[in-house]
Formats: sequence, structure tokens, C-alpha cells
Amino acid sequence: MRRAAVGVLLWLTLALAPFASAACSSLPPEEAEASQLTPTATPQPTRPQVAGEPGELLWRHEIGGAVWSAPTVVDGVVYFGSEDNHVYALDAETGALLWRFLTDGSINESPAVKDGVVYVAASFTEWQTGNTPVYALDAATGNLRWRARVSGHLKSPLVVGGGLVYVGSLDGHVYALNAETGKLQWRFLIGKSVYSSMAAHDGVAIAGSSDGVVYALAPEGGAVLWRSPISDAMLSSAAVGDGVVYASSKIGHVYALNSDSGDWLWASHVGNELVSSPALAEGMVYAISRDNRVHALDTTDGKRVWEYQASSEVGFTPPVVAGAVVYIGGSDGHVIALDAMTGAF
Repeated sequence: MRRAAVGVLLWLTLALAPFASAACSSLPPEEAEASQLTPTATPQPTRPQVAGEPGELLWRHEIGGAVWSAPTVVDGVVYFGSEDNHVYALDAETGALLWRFLTDGSINESPAVKDGVVYVAASFTEWQTGNTPVYALDAATGNLRWRARVSGHLKSPLVVGGGLVYVGSLDGHVYALNAETGKLQWRFLIGKSVYSSMAAHDGVAIAGSSDGVVYALAPEGGAVLWRSPISDAMLSSAAVGDGVVYASSKIGHVYALNSDSGDWLWASHVGNELVSSPALAEGMVYAISRDNRVHALDTTDGKRVWEYQASSEVGFTPPVVAGAVVYIGGSDGHVIALDAMTGAF
């Protein structure tokens, strides 16, 4: 077993090095708001060659608050938010600060990065209006492109696809914002709180909620293309690959659904509740249950390939697959690395 210690600071190991790279209504557009907030930037550092053993600490960067979500790594830059109300961009090889941006509240979910723009929402709801701010930042400089507001509290990461930013809210709606301007394009009322982020597939938004139904919503107007009931609340994001939607339920089922129709392909019961998102790689779907077990299922039929019992609590964070290794974060402050094909450590 290979383990790398982590804490409330952002620590980066060789594990991250390879990542360089029911009602619907149309609403009048809402103008995105300008902000006087500006990022703090530092010069672009020289990037050395990455070298070291697996699990070796390469760098650490101290910030002003806890980090509650996974970073997003794109083109050699690590993007993440913090409880100190900032969005950060760090050099993935050196840990040097490239820029930071001050928001109106704590950033507890992972940023979405697409086409040179970082999208993030604050975990802060204005008591006067009940709205939550959403930001679009220039990925290279941290400069604000737009700021918008949606109703309700947000507990899931944003998803970008087909020129839209999809936002799930605890007020029971899915919101679609124009990715270029932040203007509201449409909203869809599920009726139950949306804890999971959307999955964007060919421009279609795949959404699940605490009502125990998976929805596919059209990018034009948010019309329901299909709905597929599952056994219980869906609290984590779906994974989509090769025309299949993989969703997990709170009571411990993993489902494979046809992405065009929502028809069930298979369902596999792993034995305990699932609250973190599944991960896909090389014909396998990986899921972590609340009894601290890591499950590897065959994507063709849902049969279990291997299972690993962790000694610490691991059920709240999704697995990350890089190369032939599955990385799992534990509550004891360690990262566990498992062989993706066999589960060996």
C-alpha cells in the first residue's frame, strides 16, 4: 500500500502529476452583474521537470482556510476553492501561486474549467434575497468575466456543456446559465433538493435528485427527454461514458442507464449507501460505499471484479483514476493507491 499524508493545506503528490491535462419554464434573461473584486496575480514561474517516487510529496502551499473539495487540474494548473472565500490557481509542478480571486463566500465545491474559463459558486446565500452567487473567471489571469445569481443554496459543483453552465439547487430547480454571459436561459423544477451536480453528455444535462429519479434535460429550454426512476435519492453526480449513464443511489445501488432512452441496462447492489460519485476507466466503474469499501464493477454487466476494505472512513470522497491506479482519500489524512485492475495495494 502506498500512502501520502495530506491535511487542510493543499498537498500535491505524484498522483496528480499526470492530470495536466414536474415543470419547466423559460424565463426572461437576467443580466449578469459586474463586480469590483479583482484577483491577486503573481508572475508565471518557470516549470521544472517532475521527478520523484510514487507518493512522494512534491510541494505544499499554505492558504487561509480549509479545502473541502477536490482540485481541478487543467493544462498544468491546479484550480480549487477554499473556506477563506478565495478561488486559487497554482502551478501544478511547483505549487507557486498564479492568482487568487476573492468571492462573497466560502468555496466548498470543485471548480469547473472549460475553454479557458473557471466556473465556481460560493457556498453563501444572501439572506435578503435567498440567492447564491456564481462566478466565471479567466483561467489564465483570474479576472472576473461575469457574476450571476441563482435562487437557493448550492451543494454541488457546476457543470459546463453545450454553451451552458448547469446549476443544481436545494430549492428543487436545475438552472441553465449562458456560459459566455451568465444570463439565465431556463430553469427546470424537479421539486426535491438537488444535491448532485449535473453530467453533460452531447449537450444534454443528466440530473438526479433526492426524489429518486434521474432526468435527461434538453439544452434548448430544459425539456425532459427522459426520466428513469431508481431505488432511492441520488446524492452524487452521474458518470457518462460510451452511451451509458452510471448513477448511484443512497441505499447502495449502482445503475447503468442508456443515455438516449434512460432504459436500465443493469443494476448492482454493493451493500451500503453511496454518497460519492462513481468513476469510469478502462471498462470498469468504481464506487465507494459508506462502510468504507471500494468496489470495482464491470461496465458491461455490473458484476463485481474486486473489492477493497479500507481501514479508515473513505465513503464521502469520489475515487480518482490515473493510469492504472485508483486513488482514495481517507478521513485519517491519507491517500490510498490501489491497482485499478486488481485492487491490490
